[in-house]
Amino acid sequence: MDLQGDASTVDANLLDREMTETRSVEEEMIHTLWISDPERRARSEAGMEKQQKQHALAKEHKAKEKEDRFKRLEKEVAAEYEAATHVVPPVPTLSAFVE
Repeated sequence: MDLQGDASTVDANLLDREMTETRSVEEEMIHTLWISDPERRARSEAGMEKQQKQHALAKEHKAKEKEDRFKRLEKEVAAEYEAATHVVPPVPTLSAFVE
């Protein structure tokens, strides 16, 4: 026989009974509602929904960052291409200016 397990169960029951005795009727009703299965399921579902929304927002944010990086890269490539293909006109000579 495990006396430790029995003692902790007795302690838990005693603690629960003491808490019940110190709660007002309103607090006890709120507590009972809070620990009910429908309320627990509702909190669990709300938590899952919140997590799914956060995940969707994170994916959206990541996609936006990827799009922004791609746009910056396109601009850099276009600027490098323009710089590479830019032809500087020759400096006019004095004879070309006189003619």
